Amino acid sequence: MVGYNPEPINGKDLSSVEYSEAGLASGVATRVIVQPLDVIKIRFQLQEEPIRGNKSGKYKGVFQSMHVIIREEGLKAFWKGHVPAQGLSAMYGVVQFASFEFLSREVGNHLSYVHPSVRSTVDFACGGLSGCLAMTAAMPLDVIRTRLVAQSGKALYKGICTKNITHIERLEFIYFCLIGTFHAISHIWQKEGIIGYFRGWAPSLVQIAPFTGLQFALYNFFMELWPQFVVTDHDSTGALVSGALAGTVAKTALYPLDMVRHRLQMNGFDRHGFGRTSDYRKGMFRTIVMVVRNESIYGLFKGPRMIPQGLIIVFAVTSLFMFTSLHHIEEGHVGVYFRGGALLSRVSQPGYHLMIPFVTSYRSVQVTLQTDEAKNVPCGTSGGVMIYFDRIEVVNILSAGSVYDIVKNYTVDYDKPLIFNKVHHEVNQFCSSHSLQEVYIDLFDQIDENLKTALQEDLTVMAPGLFVQAVRVTKPKIPEAIRHNYEQMEAEKTKLLVATQHQKVVEKEAETERKKAVIEAEKKAQVAAIMHKQTIAEKETQKKICQLEDESHLGKYNLPIVISQKAKADADHYRAQKEAESNRLLLTKEYLELKRIEAIAKNNKIYYGQDIPNVFFQADEATQLLSVDVPNMAGKQKRDL
Repeated sequence: MVGYNPEPINGKDLSSVEYSEAGLASGVATRVIVQPLDVIKIRFQLQEEPIRGNKSGKYKGVFQSMHVIIREEGLKAFWKGHVPAQGLSAMYGVVQFASFEFLSREVGNHLSYVHPSVRSTVDFACGGLSGCLAMTAAMPLDVIRTRLVAQSGKALYKGICTKNITHIERLEFIYFCLIGTFHAISHIWQKEGIIGYFRGWAPSLVQIAPFTGLQFALYNFFMELWPQFVVTDHDSTGALVSGALAGTVAKTALYPLDMVRHRLQMNGFDRHGFGRTSDYRKGMFRTIVMVVRNESIYGLFKGPRMIPQGLIIVFAVTSLFMFTSLHHIEEGHVGVYFRGGALLSRVSQPGYHLMIPFVTSYRSVQVTLQTDEAKNVPCGTSGGVMIYFDRIEVVNILSAGSVYDIVKNYTVDYDKPLIFNKVHHEVNQFCSSHSLQEVYIDLFDQIDENLKTALQEDLTVMAPGLFVQAVRVTKPKIPEAIRHNYEQMEAEKTKLLVATQHQKVVEKEAETERKKAVIEAEKKAQVAAIMHKQTIAEKETQKKICQLEDESHLGKYNLPIVISQKAKADADHYRAQKEAESNRLLLTKEYLELKRIEAIAKNNKIYYGQDIPNVFFQADEATQLLSVDVPNMAGKQKRDL
């Protein structure tokens, strides 16, 4: 069931033909599922005896009716009239959907759907008109379907589910189905004319107009209420629930008219196995009166006791269908679908989705960052040593727009041929051209970047849309003996590095001390230079001060005074010079000797002895003095005492 929506579907405006195809597909699928329940419903409606009580009819309940039909007619009886029923669904769906889409489109171009009540009214009117047109077009098939379903005993229309075709092959089964339908068409034309194809047309229109209009109106009403109670980005679940609710409410409200329609369609047809029968040729209203009079008001709702059982069956079938068809896609993933092993072009987004059960399968594909781990990757070096990389991690991301192409070309497990196999290939290519020393030590830090570049170059050509973000490579596992040698070599290298570093530390310390001494000497030299400059500056300053004072002193007196002072100074100099010259003439050797003797004579004590005179006189002079003047001097000294 659809309603007109001015928005394009998947960016495409659907035509009336495409809407008709959608209606045809939905009608055929619906008929296959509900045909067994439709057979039971029609037989309950055609049975005039009550379902419960002492005078009850042949069919008393859903499970009892199923048991009776299977026992008497076989399992195929549940699909009696299936060929005209499918034609009915197809014809009804094509005409209804095409006409409803056309009417709602035309009305929608001239009328705004702003207010919900206005929209419901328009949907009701368009749905009613489209339902009347569809029922009129499909009425002959509905009559044939009803009469084929009603054959529970001797078959008037030779064809489906009769005793004599129980064991026919599949092609023969289809042939008899078609023969029964064609026989019914021919028999009705011969016995009843064209009117026979439209028996029950009046109650059908009375029923279908409000039923279809109410169904479409309720569908749109429930679809508008759905987002207010359930938050979802996808409308498939809401459409399913809304359609089920709308159909249930509309069918229940108009159930009496459906029962009257089926009884009118049986006029002129000899039924068997249903107990008593009545003639309903006087029209719709007369039929309603007869049903109420003979079967009470409950006769219009034939089978009210079967409703709970029917609901259980419907719920069980619906639950099974939902369980096998409803699935969800996690966030960060998209869904791809396969039918009969063929990849479908449909790619679903995260959320809940429906698919055809048992026919269609789905797979979830991650479109966020993921890490693929290639474990225990072998690597044969150029020297013939076999080593293994314990784990190589490839961080990659797949674009959602490229999922279909990549899955189509490389399957859902695309990472096996594109990443895992490629990692093994590139690692072996690298190892085969390098030695163990290069792989394990010298070039190990370049392996991840080289591997990432090689992978991305191939993916750009083979699988556009798959990008490598990073590659992480663990240290390879090498033979134990070689590993032990590498450990010893690393230990010796470590010792050498320690000694080298210690030497560098000592050199740095000595260099530091030298630089400190140089800095101290430079500092002292700079201080001495500064002090020297300061002393020179002070002396120059004093010199300038003295010069200024002299200039100031000379400027204080006049020139004659200066000249007289100079003359005085010259006179003093001349006098001193003359005194020096006279002293030089006066201070002779004899004069100085005399002065010394006079000075000695002034002493209070005189000591006599052989060597004493030598203290005061020179040796030769003392001898002369002692020989000549000692007696005289001695006498003089005594007198002085």
